[in-house]
Amino acid sequence: MSVTSGTITTSQVSEELQTFFDARTLEVAEQNLPLRQFAVVRPLPARHSLTIQFTRFEKLTLPVSELSEGTVPGTPAALTVNTITAAMDQWGDFIRISDLAELTFFHPVVEESLYLLGLQAAETINREIEDVLVAGTNVQYASGVAARTSLGAGDTITAAEVIKAVRTLRNNSGRTFNGYYIAIVHPNVEADLLRDSTFVEATRYAAAERLFKGEIARFYGAIFVRAESTTAISSTVTVYPTFFIAQFAYAITDLQDLRVYHHPPGSAGTADPLNQIRTLGWKVSFKAAILNNNWLVRLESSAT
Repeated sequence: MSVTSGTITTSQVSEELQTFFDARTLEVAEQNLPLRQFAVVRPLPARHSLTIQFTRFEKLTLPVSELSEGTVPGTPAALTVNTITAAMDQWGDFIRISDLAELTFFHPVVEESLYLLGLQAAETINREIEDVLVAGTNVQYASGVAARTSLGAGDTITAAEVIKAVRTLRNNSGRTFNGYYIAIVHPNVEADLLRDSTFVEATRYAAAERLFKGEIARFYGAIFVRAESTTAISSTVTVYPTFFIAQFAYAITDLQDLRVYHHPPGSAGTADPLNQIRTLGWKVSFKAAILNNNWLVRLESSAT
């Protein structure tokens, strides 16, 4: 902010406030997005349309004939690129704050509102990512049952189920995050794991270093990350999805498009003739898409 002749103008103060509001809301949003950490993040191009394309590179086929000395192989390996196209969605919300609320509330109402808006934005984005992941085709049901509706109250997550899910990713040649897959768990599922003696004993001497937000434990090649916002599924019993994720399993758009909107009292003209109302809000264009179902396992279980 530039200052001329020692005078700070109202427009300069407004610019500083807008910068603060943007930074504060984005900071809160990014701290509450557990699923964003493990996605391929694609920026939105300038003047983008309502659709976005994500790309997936397929594995190369193995050669079937040995090389001959001094002879160039006849046919080069084919590089296969698949494109996943998705329509962008726009989300947002806002709140109104009266001048009396700012004057009389014991707590700083604007600061609290920024936090709540950032949390709301994060949980909205996280929900949209999860809705995409829940539609994945690679699903494992606890206790070996055949369908979600067959899950009962005792069909909870166990160390054996974790081993099975990780084995699937390994058999599908899923790439790891520095040697580990990721398991996103609901707190109720986490509690069941902490009652499993095999899991507890194996994690007792695991490295104390925590690489990711929400990380709680490491077991059999998977890092477990708690996600409070994970949505339970209503079925015969309440069902909790645990997502086992390999690198490049899914992609999302960058949060560069997340915008915070601040309209101070009086900015609405005749709609606010006595300068009584301030509004704060956020808006984002966002999309998530699965890139490779083979690198994503959804383990569905009940919880005690």
